[in-house]
Amino acid sequence: DQKYIFVLEGPLDAICINAVALTGSVIGPGQAMLLESYSQPKVLVPDCDKASIKLVEQAIELGWLVSFPDWPVGINDVNDAIKKLGKLTTLYKIAANICDTPLKIQLGLKRWERLIEENNKEKECQ
Repeated sequence: DQKYIFVLEGPLDAICINAVALTGSVIGPGQAMLLESYSQPKVLVPDCDKASIKLVEQAIELGWLVSFPDWPVGINDVNDAIKKLGKLTTLYKIAANICDTPLKIQLGLKRWERLIEENNKEKECQ
């Protein structure tokens, strides 16, 4: 009865927002088939790391939507966002940043890649 099915990489992330977890950065054929059996649009919310880039490309191939929330530097996934921003703000940022066409997803991915680099630089400084 939800408008979207949010698809996340990690189980803890998924539990936090009542979503489904891939338990990794690959959409398996069985997972894709199971998720496609539901009528709601699937929205991938990738982690902010390099492994997620291929995951986003898979989502494009499957015709899924992708959300690139405008997290502050240092937030890598939904669980991090909830700890730092709260659940309501996290959900708002996910919903407000859903990309619904392959072009918008590609543009969002370019911005996401810059955020990944910023996060990596911050980790190096710590």
